[in-house]
Amino acid sequence: MNEKKEFTVKKERNTSIDLLKAIAMFMVVILHTIMYGLADVEFVKASKIVCDVLQGVSIVAVNCFVLITGYFMCDTTKINWGRLLRLWIQVECFSIGMYMMMCVVPNTGITFNVTDLIRNAMPLLTNQYWFVTCYFLLCIIAPFLNVFINAVENDEYRKVLIILTILFSVIPSINIFGDQFGTKNGYSLIWFCILYLIAAYIRRMDNFISTTNIFFGIFLSLTVINIILRIVGDYVPEIIQVLIRNSAVAYNGSIVLIMSVALFEYALNKKTQMSSKVTKVASLSFGVYLWHENNNVREYIWNQAKLSNVADNWLLLLVKILGVAILVFTIGILMESIRRVVIYGGVIVQKLWNARLEK
Repeated sequence: MNEKKEFTVKKERNTSIDLLKAIAMFMVVILHTIMYGLADVEFVKASKIVCDVLQGVSIVAVNCFVLITGYFMCDTTKINWGRLLRLWIQVECFSIGMYMMMCVVPNTGITFNVTDLIRNAMPLLTNQYWFVTCYFLLCIIAPFLNVFINAVENDEYRKVLIILTILFSVIPSINIFGDQFGTKNGYSLIWFCILYLIAAYIRRMDNFISTTNIFFGIFLSLTVINIILRIVGDYVPEIIQVLIRNSAVAYNGSIVLIMSVALFEYALNKKTQMSSKVTKVASLSFGVYLWHENNNVREYIWNQAKLSNVADNWLLLLVKILGVAILVFTIGILMESIRRVVIYGGVIVQKLWNARLEK
């Protein structure tokens, strides 16, 4: 018998999800630290293994971020213009702010001109942040996805998810002939929509498996497999390397997808109540991405990090990668905190002043 469950409303905030959101952003920084800070660097074997381990654990970051979004946005059929406006203002502040800052920082090669200012004033149109562009579009089409979610029965919903997963995850994972379905290794709106639908299904079924340890075990096991595949990838034929990249490196790879869902479900079921500081950091974490992934500062950050200087010592490399990632993450949190004080602090003061005048 087909049955359609209503979405459940959580009365208490699940701070485990807040923690996952913050950790996911830190994982993004880890990935970028290795991707940009160690680009074209010749590693000794031990240092390469360090990078493989860190990347193997962190590869779930983007998927988890989108899953969290889908889980909490799937209960509305109206476009949240307030959310979109706040997102747009946040992105504009960082895009223009980082450009102006780098114009005055010496030896960056960036000088002020009107053309670049206009380009930085339109980051969504110029695709300065691929994630933000996809995320913004997802927020726009989310209500229409929700109409489908609310209309379809559970059996049909499962069938749709199975078909989409096969088309956009399983087949790309074993396909050695290129990106036939336009998922761009998960760097696409198509993949974000599929993750959104998966998260909405999890919420609709009210966490169909309630044993937290099962999810953690799945995540841990597949993480080990992911790391092993990355390590052996250097010693296998090219065709096997392609399969490894498709399944264990691409965001839409089957292994990465299952890892992401398992970690998300683990956090969802954990329901550990933590300090309000965790929630605060999670709410500020998007600023970490916007500052360090900005086109104007990206090259400068990783040149200053000088990670290549310790690439031949695996222990020093590990310490420095983590240290740089912590520093980048902390700076991003502070920047977003300052931005909120400047933007919203002024609004609050104005409202208080207006209220006083009305008395």
